[in-house]
This record gives sequence, structure tokens and C-alpha cells, in this order.
Amino acid sequence: MDSIAGFRHLHAESERGKVNLAKLLCGDNASDAELAEAGAECVYSYAEGEPGEPGFVEIHTCTYDEYISRNAERGMNQWFAGNMLAVNIYAFWENFHRQRIASLLGKEKHDIQAPIMGDLRLYRQSILHHNGKALKEISKCEVLKWYLEGEAIFLDTEKISEIILQIKKLIQELKTEWRVRSSRRLR
Repeated sequence: MDSIAGFRHLHAESERGKVNLAKLLCGDNASDAELAEAGAECVYSYAEGEPGEPGFVEIHTCTYDEYISRNAERGMNQWFAGNMLAVNIYAFWENFHRQRIASLLGKEKHDIQAPIMGDLRLYRQSILHHNGKALKEISKCEVLKWYLEGEAIFLDTEKISEIILQIKKLIQELKTEWRVRSSRRLR
């Protein structure tokens, strides 16, 4: 969510920056058409050092419009962040948390199952191994029923919020199960 808020901020700031830069180049009395033309030629650059100085390295350059588009709502940065969130949540679950939870509950790892995590597994497979397109198995999702086979996966703000809500519900269920097991052991 921080990333998405950051993208919104960058989007708004870069739109203002583009207008200000165009006004600087054309003057405050320039027409909208002149400002648009000047703004389209403005570039946004990431670099190490100062241009003309020894050691200057240009890392990446793009137009302001490309930068603004990447950071827009439903832009490339939001798409990447949302999809990587699903990939990473499942990886942490499968490679770290699931075993720890199983140990706390006196169970085997494979005994700890949760529909939200099963759905994220299918999303992860689709994102990483099917070029971000929903696999046929996505129809088996129990909670995250957003995509049909072949559709491009884009986990926007609303979908991310729903994923987090479902994970918080899972955490509460696991805490309750742990409390019940712990109270039985104390008797």
C-alpha cells in the first residue's frame, strides 16, 4: 500500500513538474498547445553525478509522459508492485511461516492449509510461469475469484486490500486455534 501511495504521489508531482518545466521553457504566457509541445519534449533522468563531470553515468532516461504513465493509477509500477506482492506473500508463507505455524500447532506443514494461500499459489504460478496470464487452474480459486483463464492479472488497490483482509482473517483463525490448543494443554 505504501508503494501505491508513493506512485500516486510521484504521478501528481511529475505532472506538476512537467507543467512547471514547460512554463520555464516557454514562458508563463505560452498557449496550452505550446506548453503541451514543450512538455512532450521534457525528459526525466536517473543518473549518478552531474552531466559533464568525470564519472557521470546516465542510468535511465525517459520522457515525462512515460514517467507519468508508469506511476499512474493502474500504471506499470502499480501492476508490478501488486503482482509481486502476491508472489512474495505466497513465498513467505510457503518457505517460512507455514512451517513455523505448523510447529506451534503441533502439526505437519502440509496439514496447514488456507484457501487464501491456495489461491495465491495459483496467482503466483500464473504470474511467474504463464507471463502474468491466469492459468486454467485459476478457476479453482476459493477466495480470489477475479480472473478467467488467459486474462492478464493486475492486482490493483482494491484487490490488494482484499488479499490483505483475507490474510488478516487467516491470522485471526490461526491465533484462535493456537489459543484453544494452548488452553487444552494447560488443563
